[in-house]
Amino acid sequence: MAKKKKPQECPAGEKWAVPYADFLSLLLALFIALWAISDSSKSKTEALQTEFIKIFDHPKTVALKGQKSGGTENANKDSLSGKNSSANAESEVGEELMSLLDQKESQVALDFPASIKFLPRSSDINDPDIINFIKIVSLSIKKLPPQVNVEVRGYADDYSDDLENFKLASQRAYNVTKLLSQNGIDPKILTFSAHTSTKNVLKNANSKSVKIYFKVNKNDVKTQKSVLDSIENVQK
Repeated sequence: MAKKKKPQECPAGEKWAVPYADFLSLLLALFIALWAISDSSKSKTEALQTEFIKIFDHPKTVALKGQKSGGTENANKDSLSGKNSSANAESEVGEELMSLLDQKESQVALDFPASIKFLPRSSDINDPDIINFIKIVSLSIKKLPPQVNVEVRGYADDYSDDLENFKLASQRAYNVTKLLSQNGIDPKILTFSAHTSTKNVLKNANSKSVKIYFKVNKNDVKTQKSVLDSIENVQK
């Protein structure tokens, strides 16, 4: 009796084998499906991409996000650099202001005892006594060391119009400064300022229309003594 021929067994793993042509067809269908999804919805594409990465255990790298991160870092660096520049600028301005304050505080103003009196609401210098007095002061200034500066402060009468007060005080100080210059005083060492009674600089502005101050470095004792001696000689 003839034996039945046993069917040939396939090696393990070949039972589920897919023909190569069918595999290519599946891939083509998959790519078509992916293309259709990506064309319709970006969020679906990203979700599908994430799932494939999880399945195949492939590290997810997205260049665009990396570029954004780099851009953020650069932006942070630029922002930090801008803050540092701003801080440096503020520091420099602060140092300049402090130097100006130091220069102002480093000087002492020596008050000339006598003052120049003007007629009420007048800034004209017509009185021979005033003209002669300014000549005497000019001679005294010429004997002082060159580092001494002269400040002429003008004061106004006590009237209600603040603008007119300031204008009058300024004109009085200017006229005295001009006369000092005409008497041979270097304009570079001359300054003048205006003060009104509203500033409470002088309670009785009418009694002292113009005052003269000698400004000297507060640490320069020798020059200060020279100024005081000169003032004393004028008083004699």
